[in-house]
Amino acid sequence: MIVGEQKPIAEIKDKVSSYSRLLILGCGTCVKTCFAGGEYGVATLYVSEKTGADGSTLGNTNIKNRDVTILAIEKADKALPFPGPEVSLVSRDCLLCYGKLTDLMNLRL
Repeated sequence: MIVGEQKPIAEIKDKVSSYSRLLILGCGTCVKTCFAGGEYGVATLYVSEKTGADGSTLGNTNIKNRDVTILAIEKADKALPFPGPEVSLVSRDCLLCYGKLTDLMNLRL
Protein backbone atom coordinates (compact mmCIF):
# COMPACT_ATOMS: atom_id res chain seq x y z
CA MET A 1 0.00 0.00 0.00
CA ILE A 2 1.26 3.46 -0.91
CA VAL A 3 0.70 6.18 1.65
CA GLY A 4 1.48 9.79 0.86
CA GLU A 5 0.59 13.00 2.63
CA GLN A 6 0.57 16.33 0.82
CA LYS A 7 1.88 19.25 2.87
CA PRO A 8 0.46 22.78 2.49
CA ILE A 9 2.70 25.05 0.38
CA ALA A 10 2.79 27.63 3.22
CA GLU A 11 4.31 25.04 5.54
CA ILE A 12 6.93 24.09 2.95
CA LYS A 13 7.83 27.76 2.31
CA ASP A 14 8.22 28.35 6.05
CA LYS A 15 10.50 25.35 6.51
CA VAL A 16 12.84 26.21 3.62
CA SER A 17 12.85 30.03 3.75
CA SER A 18 16.21 30.22 5.55
CA TYR A 19 18.04 28.23 2.84
CA SER A 20 19.64 29.79 -0.23
CA ARG A 21 19.79 26.48 -2.16
CA LEU A 22 17.44 23.52 -2.20
CA LEU A 23 17.52 20.05 -3.69
CA ILE A 24 14.11 18.55 -4.28
CA LEU A 25 14.25 14.93 -5.22
CA GLY A 26 11.57 12.48 -6.21
CA CYS A 27 11.46 9.33 -8.25
CA GLY A 28 8.27 10.30 -10.08
CA THR A 29 6.66 6.89 -9.69
CA CYS A 30 4.40 5.51 -6.94
CA VAL A 31 3.00 8.57 -5.17
CA LYS A 32 3.13 10.75 -8.30
CA THR A 33 1.65 8.18 -10.66
CA CYS A 34 -1.34 7.27 -8.51
CA PHE A 35 -1.74 10.87 -7.25
CA ALA A 36 -1.47 9.60 -3.66
CA GLY A 37 0.32 12.85 -2.90
CA GLY A 38 -2.40 14.85 -4.62
CA GLU A 39 -2.66 16.36 -8.06
CA TYR A 40 0.10 18.88 -7.30
CA GLY A 41 3.83 18.42 -7.68
CA VAL A 42 7.20 20.02 -8.40
CA ALA A 43 8.97 20.40 -11.75
CA THR A 44 11.92 22.28 -13.21
CA LEU A 45 11.61 24.60 -16.18
CA TYR A 46 14.54 26.06 -18.10
CA VAL A 47 14.46 29.46 -19.81
CA SER A 48 15.17 29.11 -23.51
CA GLU A 49 16.55 31.89 -25.71
CA LYS A 50 14.17 30.69 -28.44
CA THR A 51 10.93 31.49 -26.61
CA GLY A 52 11.23 35.22 -25.94
CA ALA A 53 11.42 34.87 -22.14
CA ASP A 54 15.19 35.49 -22.27
CA GLY A 55 15.63 39.08 -21.04
CA SER A 56 12.05 39.33 -19.73
CA THR A 57 10.99 39.56 -16.11
CA LEU A 58 9.20 36.78 -14.27
CA GLY A 59 6.08 38.96 -14.05
CA ASN A 60 5.95 39.36 -17.84
CA THR A 61 5.87 35.63 -18.59
CA ASN A 62 2.86 33.39 -19.18
CA ILE A 63 3.43 31.81 -15.75
CA LYS A 64 1.39 34.57 -14.10
CA ASN A 65 -1.69 33.26 -15.93
CA ARG A 66 -1.31 29.78 -14.44
CA ASP A 67 -1.85 28.28 -11.01
CA VAL A 68 1.91 27.79 -10.59
CA THR A 69 4.22 29.02 -7.82
CA ILE A 70 7.89 29.64 -8.55
CA LEU A 71 9.73 28.26 -5.52
CA ALA A 72 13.19 29.29 -6.67
CA ILE A 73 15.27 30.31 -9.67
CA GLU A 74 18.75 28.91 -10.05
CA LYS A 75 20.97 31.27 -11.99
CA ALA A 76 24.55 30.67 -13.11
CA ASP A 77 25.98 32.30 -9.97
CA LYS A 78 23.25 32.11 -7.33
CA ALA A 79 19.89 30.74 -6.26
CA LEU A 80 16.91 33.02 -5.63
CA PRO A 81 14.31 31.49 -3.29
CA PHE A 82 10.72 32.68 -3.82
CA PRO A 83 11.56 35.28 -6.50
CA GLY A 84 9.32 38.28 -7.14
CA PRO A 85 7.87 39.40 -10.48
CA GLU A 86 10.71 41.90 -10.99
CA VAL A 87 13.40 39.20 -11.35
CA SER A 88 14.98 39.18 -14.81
CA LEU A 89 15.25 35.88 -16.66
CA VAL A 90 18.11 34.85 -18.88
CA SER A 91 18.70 31.81 -21.01
CA ARG A 92 19.52 28.68 -18.98
CA ASP A 93 17.95 29.94 -15.73
CA CYS A 94 16.29 27.00 -14.01
CA LEU A 95 12.90 27.63 -12.38
CA LEU A 96 11.70 25.30 -9.66
CA CYS A 97 7.90 25.31 -10.00
CA TYR A 98 5.06 23.98 -7.86
CA GLY A 99 1.56 23.50 -9.20
CA LYS A 100 -0.95 21.12 -10.72
CA LEU A 101 0.93 18.33 -12.46
CA THR A 102 -1.16 18.78 -15.59
CA ASP A 103 -0.30 22.51 -15.72
CA LEU A 104 3.39 21.84 -15.08
CA MET A 105 3.59 19.33 -17.94
CA ASN A 106 2.28 21.96 -20.39
CA LEU A 107 4.25 24.94 -19.08
CA ARG A 108 6.68 26.60 -21.51
CA LEU A 109 8.74 29.75 -21.33
